[in-house]
Amino acid sequence: MVAQSVLLRWLRRSRACLPFLPTSFGTYLFLKARDCESTFLAAGETHDPWNIKSCVATSTCWGPKELNTRLQCRDASYEPASAPALNKDNIYQPIVGDCDGDCSMTFDNFAQFISSSLSDVGSSGSPPSSDDLRANYWSYITEWTATEDVSYTDFNDWLFNSNA
Repeated sequence: MVAQSVLLRWLRRSRACLPFLPTSFGTYLFLKARDCESTFLAAGETHDPWNIKSCVATSTCWGPKELNTRLQCRDASYEPASAPALNKDNIYQPIVGDCDGDCSMTFDNFAQFISSSLSDVGSSGSPPSSDDLRANYWSYITEWTATEDVSYTDFNDWLFNSNA
C-alpha cells in the first residue's frame, strides 16, 4: 500500500511525462526510475545518466530511448547525444567484476546487476526470473550488439545508438 501511494504521488507530479512511463517490472522498475530521475536532476547541469547505476539499470529495462525521453521531459536542457560515455570504472567494471583487460558482461553479470540495483533502491521484492530477464531485456542488448557477451564498447554504443 505504501509503495502504491508513493507511486501515485510521483505520477501526479510527473503528469506531463506520463506517456513515457513504461510499466515493466511494476513497482520494482518504478523504484529504479524514481532513483534515476531524482539523482539525475540533483546533479544539475552534469547531464550524466550513464554515471548513475539506477539510470543504467532502468535503460536496460525501458530501453535508452525511453529513458532519455523521460529525462528530457524532466529537464529540457538535457541532450542525450551530448551525455558523457558510460562510466567504465564506477558502473561497468563493478558489473563485470575483477578481471584483466577489457572484460565482457555475461548474462549472469547482467542478472546480478539488475538484482543489486533493485536492492540498492530499497526493493524488497524479487527481481524478474532469469528466463524473463534473458528473453525480455538481455536479448535486446545481445541482438543489437550481435554478441552473446557484451563488451564495454558495445554496451556504451547500445546506450547511445540502439534506439531500443
